[in-house]
Amino acid sequence: MFESFIKFVSYIAVSGLLSNIFGYLLPRHLLNPDIFPYKSFKWEKDGRVYERIYVTKWKTKVPDMSKIIKSLYPKVLTRKPDSNQMNILILESCTAELVHVLLIAASPLLLRIIGGFWGKFYFVCNILGNIPYIIIQRYNRPKFKRVYALLCIREQKNHSLEETINESVNTVM
Repeated sequence: MFESFIKFVSYIAVSGLLSNIFGYLLPRHLLNPDIFPYKSFKWEKDGRVYERIYVTKWKTKVPDMSKIIKSLYPKVLTRKPDSNQMNILILESCTAELVHVLLIAASPLLLRIIGGFWGKFYFVCNILGNIPYIIIQRYNRPKFKRVYALLCIREQKNHSLEETINESVNTVM
C-alpha cells in the first residue's frame, strides 16, 4: 500500500509539473471560448446549472496554482478591469479546463503504473480531483464573457466620446 501511495504521489507530481508546463507554453490563439469544447452547452445554462452543486460556496476553497506559482496568470481582477484583462482571464479559463481534461485523460496510466485495487482507487481519486476544476472553469467562463462584452461596449463608447471631443477641439482651434 505504501509503495502504491508513493507511486501515486510521484505520478501527481510529474503529471502536475508537465501539465503546468504545457498550460504555460500553450499558445492562447489556439483557444476559442466560443466553440466546442469551451462554449457552454445548452444544458449548462451559461454555468447556472453548477449552482445546484453549490459551486459558489466551494470554488474559492480549492487550491489555486497561480497563488503557488507566481509566473502563472492570477485569477483575480483589478478594481477596474478592462476588456484585455477579461479576455486573458477567459483564455486562462480555457487553458485550465484543457489541462484538467488532459489530466483526466491520462488517468488510465495509473492503472498501468500501480495496478490492482490501489491503481483503481487512485484512478478514481485522480478523476474526482480534477472534475471540480473543470466545473469552476465552465461556471466562470460565461460570466467572464458577459463582462468582457460589456467592457468592450463601454470602451467603444469612451473611445467614440474621445474622438468627438477631439474633433470638437480641433474645429474650435
